[in-house]
Amino acid sequence: MEKKIEKMIGNFTLTDVDLFQRNYFLKIDDNVIVQVKRKSSRIPNQHIIEMKDINEQYQTFLLAFLILIDSILEVIQNPTNHRNPI
Repeated sequence: MEKKIEKMIGNFTLTDVDLFQRNYFLKIDDNVIVQVKRKSSRIPNQHIIEMKDINEQYQTFLLAFLILIDSILEVIQNPTNHRNPI
């Protein structure tokens, strides 16, 4: 079965990115849709995700997109932990 994308969500932008804390805003067409911020300075890998009420069909996509963004920011923040073995 072939599934086609019927509608483009919009243009995505990351703003106010803090690589050390891995905090940022995700905007779609200049509207803040998601804010990701560190939960506590004592717990390094726990974050709070605040998401605007959006169409339910996009929530799963956005969550997967946030996981991808976080994994990229983690590699940027800790490049020595992600080296390929020789």
